[in-house]
Amino acid sequence: MRKLNIVIMLLICSVLSAQVRRDFTNVEKLFLSGKVSQASNQLSRLKPSNNEERAFTMYYAAFQKTSSSEALNQYLATSRRHPKTKYGQLAMLEAAKIYILERDMDSAQAQLRGIYSPDIIERYYWLACINFYNDEYSAAIANSDNYLRLAPKGKVAEPAAHIIVESYLMQKKYQSAISALSKVRQLPSYDRQYYHFKQGYAHEMNGNYGEALKSYQKGYELDKYSQSAFSIEERLFAMRSKNASLDISFLYPYEPLEIVEAEEELIVENNDNNQKEEPEVKEEKPLPELPPLIPALPEKITQKPSSGLYIQAGRFSLESNASRLVANIRKMEVNASYLEERKDKDLTWVVLAGPFADRDQAESVRLMLKDKDIDSFLTRF
Repeated sequence: MRKLNIVIMLLICSVLSAQVRRDFTNVEKLFLSGKVSQASNQLSRLKPSNNEERAFTMYYAAFQKTSSSEALNQYLATSRRHPKTKYGQLAMLEAAKIYILERDMDSAQAQLRGIYSPDIIERYYWLACINFYNDEYSAAIANSDNYLRLAPKGKVAEPAAHIIVESYLMQKKYQSAISALSKVRQLPSYDRQYYHFKQGYAHEMNGNYGEALKSYQKGYELDKYSQSAFSIEERLFAMRSKNASLDISFLYPYEPLEIVEAEEELIVENNDNNQKEEPEVKEEKPLPELPPLIPALPEKITQKPSSGLYIQAGRFSLESNASRLVANIRKMEVNASYLEERKDKDLTWVVLAGPFADRDQAESVRLMLKDKDIDSFLTRF
């Protein structure tokens, strides 16, 4: 699935010159601006007079198809009938993208290899995607490099650069992956959070936890609720499981408690021998009594609590991780549940312990969790 996330980025590249009249180019502008209905009406009234214009009408007819199989058949018909035209060549590119979506990499590769026009540079990116999917990492790097050399600021420059990084990671060439990330940094704009995530991952795999931690923290603090942030969080906990001294407290910042220092009371014993003053040994304050464990409390709750003091013990991108943490906290005789939370398109599962009667109760549980290497913080609803 991770490979397909890298592979499937459908983009249209129309940079070839073609011998078509102005009314044809006007229709093309409508299609590319998203005015499909208006463009379709005008397309049906066009009267092609040469092969380029015939290829044009066939190519854009595919835009009106309601299914990918119908669009694919239309693109294949266009490329078979007019293979040497601009739109016949572009039809091969679009057919290859559909084949990639269907995971038919052999057919996709055959379409891309039929493109000979030097103006369709994007074919190198899609060839790299196929190479990566087929574990042909050297070829994936070579085709991505070709794309970046010919179109350093192209529409798919960033994913092409990341294919190089991913290819090195898959080959366990972690230092090469770190160096390859410089290609991403040279782009005029790029996803900085994802960049720091991959940089941290490469350092982590290379055994350099210090540099990995720096990169992960930079990425996490850019947006704490993105999918990359959740991936960073999971990598940090994986590192923490191998190195208990790793400081990842920036994940769950909380306000410091007000600690009132009690004045030390001294009792002076006066006796006939005028003995030396000694401080009184104060009785240790007992831990606050915790709320009783509720066996009927559901493991997963359907909505946030309406009120009360709780401890947030984790936020996960995998529901199974949240369920596992709830079970571990309940073994400590502490009430805990998790809930599903959606922010824009991001779905996470949040673990809550509580509710607690007061701050002393909540703080005592936070310290209990900390002893078990579970970072948490107090929150009130």
